[in-house]
Amino acid sequence: MENVNFTYNSELYLPTRSTRRKIVVFSLLFCWGLIVFIAGWGDPANSLHQSLASWAFFSWLGIVAAYVGGASWENVKIMDLQKILSKK
Repeated sequence: MENVNFTYNSELYLPTRSTRRKIVVFSLLFCWGLIVFIAGWGDPANSLHQSLASWAFFSWLGIVAAYVGGASWENVKIMDLQKILSKK
C-alpha cells in the first residue's frame, strides 16, 4: 500500500505520501526543538515560555493524531475503492 499514489479528483493536486511525511517530520522537529529550547534556556517564570511549550506540545499531539488518522482513513478509502473496482 505504501507506493499507491491516489487522487480522488484529477483536477485537484494532492501531495504524495513522501511529501506529506516530510511536512509532518519537519513540523514535529520544529515543535520538539521549541520545547527543548524552552526547557533548556527558557525562563520558567515567563508565562510566554510556558504558553509556547504548551502549544508546541499540543501541536505535536495534533499533528501525530491527524497524520495517523489521515493515513488510516486513506487506507480504508483505497481498500473500499479497490473492492468496488474489482467487482466491475
